[in-house]
Amino acid sequence: MRPPSRAGKDGQSHPGSYLGLRLNVPGLPVSRYNPAMSSPGPLYKPFEKLVRITIRGKSFEVPEGNMLLRAFQYLAPETISYGRFCWNEDCQYCRVTYDLGEGTAQHPAISCKLMVKDGMRVLDMAQEIRYCLRTVDFSEPGAASAEPPANPELKAES
Repeated sequence: MRPPSRAGKDGQSHPGSYLGLRLNVPGLPVSRYNPAMSSPGPLYKPFEKLVRITIRGKSFEVPEGNMLLRAFQYLAPETISYGRFCWNEDCQYCRVTYDLGEGTAQHPAISCKLMVKDGMRVLDMAQEIRYCLRTVDFSEPGAASAEPPANPELKAES
């Protein structure tokens, strides 16, 4: 595929033009490369320690000082990234119900705007979050597995 022409309406190539449009606006660089836009910041806000939160009855450690949706992404980086989240509370796909420990009041919230706190318990999640967290093991260590035991006869054949 041929790259777009840099020629202007007069057929001549002009520096600072693209598809016939002049891009050299006074005060702005002629180049289309913007290093500030090409190097995104860190995914997680800087943190010094991990805090313990509980999701569906299982305890996890996540970075302090981050939004709950980022904490979910810390636990399931491959699947949360592909969720239908807008990250600015418009979509409502990241709605959760949480409390701050046993005996505290339950609160509905949007996880993209809720900071994680030590001892936080996520009691209910929107379907999109549950789907994106499908790769996270919520079974407690030593709990009976929902998977049937492996058939030793099948292993012998392979």
